[in-house]
Amino acid sequence: IMNQTLKGVLRWITGFFQFFERKVDSEWWVRIKAENPEYTYYFGPFETREMAQDKLPGFVEDLHNEAAHISDCTVEFCAPPQPTIRGSHQPPRLMSDFSA
Repeated sequence: IMNQTLKGVLRWITGFFQFFERKVDSEWWVRIKAENPEYTYYFGPFETREMAQDKLPGFVEDLHNEAAHISDCTVEFCAPPQPTIRGSHQPPRLMSDFSA
């Protein structure tokens, strides 16, 4: 019985740390969708949502200066696969609470 209990505790501890490992992979990112041609841009990572929100207008301005037609802007807690993706992209995310 003691051996089974120890195994159960070790499984729980392993799962606990794996949960936080997955969370570390996600951070705050600015996601901007552009049309014609269709691209999804990620800017970040940022330590806080507020830091990402503060930087968002500058990224929008830079893309406007490059003649991008922006269709959507969000600040998301996610793990994008790469900074620039041709086409539309929506990563699995934990939180999103800013749209512009």
